[in-house]
Amino acid sequence: MISGANCPNTATDGFSCDVPDDMQAGLGSLALPSSSNGLEGFSMDYAWSPECATHPKLYSVRIESLSGNRIDYFDTTQGMIYILGGAARSGKTLLSRRAVVERGVPYFPLDAVWGGLAGGAPQLGITWDQAFIERAERMWPITKPVLSFFFHEDADFLIEGDTILPKHVRELMDEGNAVRCCFLGYTELTTEEKLALVRTHQQGNRDWTNTISDEEMARYVEEMIVFSTYLKSECERCVIPYFDISHDFDTPREEAFRYLFG
Repeated sequence: MISGANCPNTATDGFSCDVPDDMQAGLGSLALPSSSNGLEGFSMDYAWSPECATHPKLYSVRIESLSGNRIDYFDTTQGMIYILGGAARSGKTLLSRRAVVERGVPYFPLDAVWGGLAGGAPQLGITWDQAFIERAERMWPITKPVLSFFFHEDADFLIEGDTILPKHVRELMDEGNAVRCCFLGYTELTTEEKLALVRTHQQGNRDWTNTISDEEMARYVEEMIVFSTYLKSECERCVIPYFDISHDFDTPREEAFRYLFG
């Protein structure tokens, strides 16, 4: 960890970056100097000096990827919002429950929002039978204000679900919100292979797949594989980690957990 305090145009300790005027509000991104290549995972804390703002404010600057020499920063006076997105049946809920037990981080399933709207307010255009991408797009004008509530709680939360897309998370990060996110999916399985896994690893009597026929479930699985392919591509474009559980259910989820919570 490298720390420094300075006036608006420089982050010190041998690391020089132009700081945008809106940094005080916790918005935007910084460009890494070319000399910083190779610092994957590098992070830096620094503070505004008193003469540069009404009062000093601490920011954490993190490098998620060196693609495009870009770093994201956020105001660390906020709580951290962990977002775990991805295809259904990829292990998101299992990881969320583990976060509660091992890290004491409460989690909120976005399924509660879209399920409530689909069941109680279909006039808003959100229905049970929508394709994953369309559903997430229609949900975003609602999901984003919900997330805004958590950003202002000054506490850590894990948000989990398949109704948020990588571009939505990138939007939140570019606005300076304290977000750490990854996605899960399975791009390398056939429909038959994933269907067999779903049937083998059902989660008790309350598992929603219990009431769905194999024929209907196969169509659903096929859509989820296509959705996983979309997520993998979008994560690469948006510089957000993606973990594929196609051939190993446990190891990628462990890597995702370590990425999110250390």
